[in-house]
This record gives sequence, C-alpha cells and structure tokens, in this order.
Amino acid sequence: MQSASRSNVWAITCYFPFDDPDGDKRRLRTYRGFRERLRVPLVAVELSAAGRFDLGPADAEKLIQVQGGARLWQKERLLNLAIQDLPPECDVVLWTDCDVILPGGDWPDQLCGLLESCRLVQPFRHIRYLSEPEPPTDLSRATVSETRHSAVALWRDGLLPEESFSARGYSDRLRYSPGLAWAARRDLLERHGFYDGMILGSGDKAIFSAACERQEQFVNAYCGGEIHSRHYLEWACPFAADVRGQVGYLDGDAYHLFHGDLSNRGYSSRYEGFNQFDFDPARDLRQSASGIWDWDSDKPEMHDFVRMAFERRRG
Repeated sequence: MQSASRSNVWAITCYFPFDDPDGDKRRLRTYRGFRERLRVPLVAVELSAAGRFDLGPADAEKLIQVQGGARLWQKERLLNLAIQDLPPECDVVLWTDCDVILPGGDWPDQLCGLLESCRLVQPFRHIRYLSEPEPPTDLSRATVSETRHSAVALWRDGLLPEESFSARGYSDRLRYSPGLAWAARRDLLERHGFYDGMILGSGDKAIFSAACERQEQFVNAYCGGEIHSRHYLEWACPFAADVRGQVGYLDGDAYHLFHGDLSNRGYSSRYEGFNQFDFDPARDLRQSASGIWDWDSDKPEMHDFVRMAFERRRG
C-alpha cells in the first residue's frame, strides 16, 4: 500500500442552513470558524430545504449544493455524495462535522502515519466542548463546558463495556463520542460508502460498531425491526471484515464550537417508539434526482414521527 502524504488529505463535511433554530446565522458563523481553522482542502455539501443557500465559493474548495428531500437525517447520504466529488490526488479522507476544530499544524501528517497500521482513525483523544459563541484565537484558553473521550480511546484502553454497543445512552453516561470526526483511506470508503439508513441519526455509532466488529450488537439498540437490521448488516458485515477492528486515534485534543446546549438534542431518546413503523430503507426511501433521500412510502405516521423528532431538536 502506497504511503499517503498530507498533500493528499482532503476533508468532507455537510451543512444544513435549516437547522439554524433562531434564524440568527449562528450555524453559518460556526461553519466559517471551522473553515478558517481547517488545515486541509474541503468538499462541502450544503442541503437546503427551500432553495436558500448560505455558503459561497470561498467556503470550500469544492461546494455541492442540493435542495429538497425529506426532513430526516441526511448526513451520511450527503457524505456519500461528497466522496464522489473528491479529486484524483486524494488518498486520505477526513469526514468531520462542521463545528469541530483539530488544532495544530501537524495532525494531517500524524493521520497519514497512523493510517499505515489502522483502517479507521478518530483524530483526537478528547473532544472539548466550548461554552462561548466567539472563542479566542488560542482555543486552549477557551472556556470549556464539557470534555468527552474519543470512543476509540476508550475501546483501545479496554474501558468501553460490551453493553455500550447494544444499548442506547452509553455515550452520555460514559462521556464519550463515537463521531464528530473520523478518517480513513479513500479506497476503503469507495468500496463501502457510508451507511446512510439511520434516518434519525446515530450513523457514526453504526460505523464505529461495525469497525469494532460489533454490528450484531448495534442492531439490538438502533435498528427498527428485522428488515432494517438486515439492511444494515448487509453493509456492516463486509465493512467489518475489511476493517477487522483496526481502529486508532490521535493523542490530542479537538474542540467543538459552541452553537447550542447538547442537552437539547435528544441523542439517546430519538429512536424510542420508532420500531412500530417497521422501517425498511429499501422500500421507504428513494434517492431524489440530486441524490438525497426522499420518502417513497405511504406511512404518514412514520414521516410525522421523524419530522417531529427534528423539530424537537434545538442547537
């Protein structure tokens, strides 16, 4: 396998202007704080519900803008679009939320080095949540409201219990993050793509669980019945066989820019009651002309359930 260099590292992210709860451009300010501090080129996918876009040419090396779609969790679907638009020279992909900062100038080199022995890397040991909307230039001096562990750090240190894969809510109890930012070699992502059938979120946990060969446990907590479980496992089992538990992390801090209270997001409760709808991604979803998810089923109660889950979410 040819070694990658930092010049071949690209980031991908997605941005949702309609998730700005107060219409005060807080999301856009956060995005631009993220973009300003990013050390590698970026492919960004912006999804607008009504054709109103926030981002412009200076906000990414490559900007994809799509509109419409159903009101559901589209993150992994958009990341799959971003993969298709990476330039030929890209070997390593960082997929990251557009509110995460990886400080320091050498993390791309460290990332490339670690990916020589690992298949997936979470590029931090700790994620520090900032409590102020306008952080100082030196993030190490910012006020921090909470610090969480990298999921991989706990896993590699033997501190992540098995039941955390088969039950919801453990990330809050143990104060760890299974998502926010990850990296892998491009060829792995092109073979498998991101699993994009978690329409209420938890796509990062779906990927992390499969990477740790715990995909069977994951379906017990998150997949809405036998059909959804089978759909996920059709993606997860080949992914798990490719990764083989070879996950790592960079030994440093990352920072999460403030844009609302974590307690308002309903991470652990959003799937409660969802099993009643017998969700089947292959029948209930279809890709629109622009490649994003739209409903393809006559299940108005399920559609309302998902829509209301996002309306309850704040921040």
